[in-house]
Amino acid sequence: MLFRSFYGEGEGARQLNDCTLSNHVSDLDAVVSYFRNKFKNIIVVGHSFGGIIILSSIEQEFDKAVLWDPSSDTKSWLVKDGKYVKELDLYYFEDWGVSYTIGKQMYQECVDFNPDHLSSKFTKPIKIITAGNGVLLDGAKRYFKQANKPK
Repeated sequence: MLFRSFYGEGEGARQLNDCTLSNHVSDLDAVVSYFRNKFKNIIVVGHSFGGIIILSSIEQEFDKAVLWDPSSDTKSWLVKDGKYVKELDLYYFEDWGVSYTIGKQMYQECVDFNPDHLSSKFTKPIKIITAGNGVLLDGAKRYFKQANKPK
């Protein structure tokens, strides 16, 4: 089992402020590609925004995917909850008791992101788990309905 966080605390680690959706997707594809010939089966699990990253994978070299409370409507919460902080040149958010900042490019990619039919382009078996309601449940149901079989 390999646990991959797309940004971190360690020295030299990429910070969330420096990331973009495109970075996350290419990082996922690079990690899976690296391990593809080392393991018989690769199953990726993405929580929240990780679900979008998995569904956006260009290569899809993994065997199966699990989406756990996947994000779907990035635009509504970004526009509603994001506050631009000029002094930092970043967008600031508070969500579920956690505060964080993202850069302008990540913000714009998320505002422009269209989740419609994202899972219909996905070619791997998929399991979607959600314990939420409202937007989480609605998004998960939409992804599941659009997903190809097996699901």
